[in-house]
Amino acid sequence: MKKNPGNLTILSLHDSLQDRLYYKADLSISLDVRHPHSEPAVFMTKEYVLILCLKGSASFVFNMGKKVVLHEKCLIFLMPNTFWELADITPDAEFYVCCLSQNFFSQLHFHTHFHFNAKHIETPVLRLTGNNLQTCKQYFALMYSLASVPPSQFQDHIILDLLQSFFNYFTNCYKTQTSATKPQSSFKRSDQLFSDFYKLTKQYALQEHSIRFYAHKMGITEHNLSNAVKRATQKTPKEWLDMRILHRSKILLMDVSKSVSQISEELHFATPSHFGFFFKKNTGITPKQFRKNMFAETSSIETHE
Repeated sequence: MKKNPGNLTILSLHDSLQDRLYYKADLSISLDVRHPHSEPAVFMTKEYVLILCLKGSASFVFNMGKKVVLHEKCLIFLMPNTFWELADITPDAEFYVCCLSQNFFSQLHFHTHFHFNAKHIETPVLRLTGNNLQTCKQYFALMYSLASVPPSQFQDHIILDLLQSFFNYFTNCYKTQTSATKPQSSFKRSDQLFSDFYKLTKQYALQEHSIRFYAHKMGITEHNLSNAVKRATQKTPKEWLDMRILHRSKILLMDVSKSVSQISEELHFATPSHFGFFFKKNTGITPKQFRKNMFAETSSIETHE
């Protein structure tokens, strides 16, 4: 674990897994993870993380708000810079875990367009049924086996190809799981528009806070964008944009070397007051209160360690 200037715990599962196997410092795999953290704490991942629950269950709170329960026979996929808190875990919980650095993940070249639909972004848990569980376990075991042998000429290519196959496999499982609840034609169109919108928010959210900007970039009207996003996610484009800005706000507030005014300017708010109003509207507290509460909580955790 590493500490930022404000003493928030920055967790790299890649660094903290017990009995893990490293591969060139870009990939870590563990096939026997139990009680990864016994005390509740807030963390932020630095890499892409796959967690397969084999037994028991664990509950997580993501990005300071959404609670997700990872049950037995379920797989969860976490993006980099995701806040998460391990709120509860059963004594018998066991997991397979695979962590990929952002650099390593960027080397993957998928045979099909790789993106997670709206359902995954809202609830990043895949419930495995039938042969899917056994197949995922075999992927984990094979990756572990290939990464553990002495280096060979084609080892990099073999491991990358296997990871690409694995990601394509469980992405298809996600699509199968979510498309069963929607008419296929409507699902594809609204989901694709949402995916395009979500990618644009990732690129422009810190500079552009107007939905009109994103509709213009996509070549559609604000009305059509709103309808598509609501159909796909039951949320408005403004809610998704605010979530993106709020997520980044919390990350920046954890760096005590920056003032609230500097953060407001970095996020392109007209004034610190506008930023404060936005933050309190979405969290119920001011930016300064959030910063104070966060460091009070982490200090309490460190006192008990």
